[in-house]
Amino acid sequence: MIKILTREEAFAMLEEHGLDPQWCDTPVPFYDVPVSCGNPTLIGDLVMGYKPLPKDMVDKMDGFMTRAKGDSMKDAGIIDGDTVLTDKTDRLYDGDIVVAMVDGEYLIKCFCVDTDGQAWLVPQNENYQAIPLKEENDCYIMGIVTEAIRRSPRINAHDCMRFIEEAKKQQNMPKRFTPQQTSRVIGAMASEIKVGRHWFGVYRIMADLGIVGKDDFEAFCEKVVGVVPMHKHLPKQVEMSRLNIGCFKKPFDEWTVETAPVKGKRYMSYYMAAQQTKNLFEKGHK
Repeated sequence: MIKILTREEAFAMLEEHGLDPQWCDTPVPFYDVPVSCGNPTLIGDLVMGYKPLPKDMVDKMDGFMTRAKGDSMKDAGIIDGDTVLTDKTDRLYDGDIVVAMVDGEYLIKCFCVDTDGQAWLVPQNENYQAIPLKEENDCYIMGIVTEAIRRSPRINAHDCMRFIEEAKKQQNMPKRFTPQQTSRVIGAMASEIKVGRHWFGVYRIMADLGIVGKDDFEAFCEKVVGVVPMHKHLPKQVEMSRLNIGCFKKPFDEWTVETAPVKGKRYMSYYMAAQQTKNLFEKGHK
C-alpha cells in the first residue's frame, strides 16, 4: 500500500529517524525574472514577490531570490530554471558565485581575480568564455549565491521503465501486461493458428507470464473467445488439459522434444506457436 503523508506526518517520521526537517515559514524577496547564466542579457523590469524558506537557511542573511537561465554554470550545479538564494554582502572572495550587473545587464557567474589583479566573471561550462571586468565597465555585485533550489523534478516514464525492467531481471519478477497488450497478442496469433490444439503454445506462454493461472484452461479459452469469437479453430478446454503432460506441463524454457507428449513436426508446431507468442509479448513490452 502506498500512502502520501501529510506534512505533519512526514515531519514526525523524519524526526523519528534523526533527521531535521524545517518549516518553510520565512518569506524571502523573489525577483521573478530569469538571470542569465550564459552571455549577459537585459533583465527587463523586475516583478517582486515572496517565497517562503526555512528560517535557519536565511537567518542573519540579507537575501533575495531569483531564477537562473542558461547552462553556463551547470558544472557548479546551477542549471536553467533553478531558483538561486542570494546573500547581499560587502565581502567578496575568489570562487564566490555571484549575481552581478555588468553595464546594466544581469548574469550569474563565478568571481575571480587573476595574478595580474584583473577581475573576471567566470562560467562553469567550457562552452563559454570568462568575462573580464574592465575599468570602463559598470559592474555591481548584487550578492553571493548561497543556495540553488531546483524545481520539482520529473523523470520521463520510459526512462524509469528501463530501470524497472532491469530490476525485474535481477529479482526474477514477472512482467505485467495490460489486457490490451494481451488482446493484441491473441489477435496476432489467431492468424497463425490453423489447428485448435496449437493454442496450447499460446496458453503456455500466458501461464508462464502469470496472465492466466496455471492449468486454468477455462480462463484461457474465455480470453481467446473474447478477442476472436469468430475464429474457425478456437481452443477447447478438454483438448488443452489433455496436452498438459510431459514437458508441456512445465515452463516453455524447459520444453524438450524427448519429454514432449508429441514428437517431430507435431512438436515443432506447438513449439513455434509458443515461441511466436513469447516474441510478441517481449516486443510489446519494450
